[in-house]
This record gives sequence, C-alpha cells and structure tokens, in this order.
Amino acid sequence: MSELRLTILKDGDVVKTLRYRAGSGDGSKDPCYKNHGWLPNGRYDVRMYANYPGTTVRGKAFWLSDKSCGNGVTRTELFIHTSSPWSSSRYYSNGCIKLTPTNIDTLYRTIHYHFPDVGEGGRLPFQLKVTD
Repeated sequence: MSELRLTILKDGDVVKTLRYRAGSGDGSKDPCYKNHGWLPNGRYDVRMYANYPGTTVRGKAFWLSDKSCGNGVTRTELFIHTSSPWSSSRYYSNGCIKLTPTNIDTLYRTIHYHFPDVGEGGRLPFQLKVTD
C-alpha cells in the first residue's frame, strides 16, 4: 500500500494537493516495471471520464498519458480508477492507481470544481507523485 499525493495544477500554480491511501501495482516499487510497478512520478496529461467505456477499466476514471522511464520502457494504459464492489484486496492492480469508490468520487468532484469547463474526456493539467 502506498500514499498517493496528487497535486492539481492550474496555469502552473498549485490549486490543491490531495492525499489518499491507494493501491498501485502488485507490490513492486519499480516504476519502470511495465504493467506491474508503481506509477512513475511526474506530470501527466490527464483526461477525466464520468463513465470510461473500457473493458478492463470502466466507470469513473482518469486516463493518464504514457510515461517514458530512463531505462527505455514506456508505461502505457495508465489510469486512476476504482473497482466495484470494493474491498481492501481491490488495491491490487496492473500498475494503475486504484482508489476506493468514495475517494474517486471526491477526486472527481474536486477536479470538476476547479475545472468546471472540462467535459467528458477533457484534458487536465496534473502533477502526480506516489510516495511510500
């Protein structure tokens, strides 16, 4: 289990920093371990979805842009999302960040409050940092 520190930026300024207990990966702390490790720290292009239409990730989700690691690996298919029904064992993921349904709802409302003009699939300026 890790602590997710999510800093929301607007025009380069910090709007809000949120902290969550979150699952990330399957226990590996290597951010370059594709489909397993922690999400790499850094800035991401983010798209917000009230109802993401994927097959693995569905419902309320935040799609994150691909991230290149120093070793040549590019991490793809990165999301902040939840699963339902929820249990603490649901923190396991293939490298995404999984929040409880309550926390993803709070995050969605917070983002929507600060970026009211961003619609379904709209881009958001985020900085994301995962810490122990």
